[in-house]
Order: sequence, then structure tokens, then C-alpha cells
Amino acid sequence: MTHESRFSRVISCARQEFAGLADKYADRLAIALVTAVIAGAIFRALLIPGHFSLWAYGDAQMYNAGVHFANEGYVAHYFLPEINPGNPHGLIPNNGPNGRYSHYPALHAIANGLLISAAYQLNVQDDVLIKQGIQVFYILCVAAGIAAYFAALNRLYGRSIAAIFSIFLALSPLVAGYSDSLCDQPF
Repeated sequence: MTHESRFSRVISCARQEFAGLADKYADRLAIALVTAVIAGAIFRALLIPGHFSLWAYGDAQMYNAGVHFANEGYVAHYFLPEINPGNPHGLIPNNGPNGRYSHYPALHAIANGLLISAAYQLNVQDDVLIKQGIQVFYILCVAAGIAAYFAALNRLYGRSIAAIFSIFLALSPLVAGYSDSLCDQPF
């Protein structure tokens, strides 16, 4: 047996062993890293009271819209976010053009209104606490989305591929910068 064929067999065995280890531990590694990223985002949202996502201006507008929906109702605003006029809360000053925002379906603003209404029903009136609660809820939605992504890839391509791509998604700037957004990015 030549030196080259022995080396090829050793490499082949090492590849098989690594593939077995990758399949065995890939999902655990993915779960650990994704959990760390999500926990970091939650801690950031909770420990920095005035923190908004990288789309802070839009977050502030959609929080305004949610407060208007919670206080005045959805029908009064034709289910369109009113990002202005007025300063319905103490987080930010008046921001944006007058009128309603009608560029796209405002499901995230409607969700904000529902969550703010629920907070009001629980007698929570602190804008910072409400905003933080909404941010944590959206971060958990992002975590559920990453878990669904992992499950779909696992079913189609196997655990190793699912773990690698889930880790890439969790570590992407999209998740790091926008998972706690009050706009449409978490959806």
C-alpha cells in the first residue's frame, strides 16, 4: 500500500468521523448560539430603557401608531398607523409628517396597538415598560422564526446544514440590529 493511499484512507476516516460528530452536536451548537444571541437581544432591550432598534425612527413612529390605536381605536384611524400629530407618550417628541402612514399593510402597528391595549388592561401605564415588553415579545417571535427555519432545513437537508444556516441567520446583522424593532422587520 502506498503512502498516498494510506493518507487518503486516514482523511476519509477523519471526514466520516467529523460528519458523525457534526450530525451529533450541530443542533446543540446551533441551539446554544441562537439562545445566546436571543438572550443578548432581550437583555439589551431590558437593560437599556431608551433603546430602539437600528430603525429607531420607524420604531418610534410605530409606537406612536400603537398608542393611537390603543387610545382611539382602529376604525377611527381606518386601520392605518397615525404616526403623528401629537406626542401620545413620553418616549420621543413629535416625529414625522402629518397624517396616516399608508405605504403598506400595517400589521405590525396593529399588533403594537393590541399589545399596548393589553398592557393598559393590566394597568401598565409606563411607556418604557410597555415598549420593552413589546420588544421582548418580538425578539421571542424572531427566535420562533429561527427555530422554524432550523426545523424546515433539518427536514430538507439534515441537521448539520440546518445548524450552519441557522447560526448564520442568528448571527446576521438583521437579527442583531432589528430583532427588537417595533416595525415590520421581526415579522
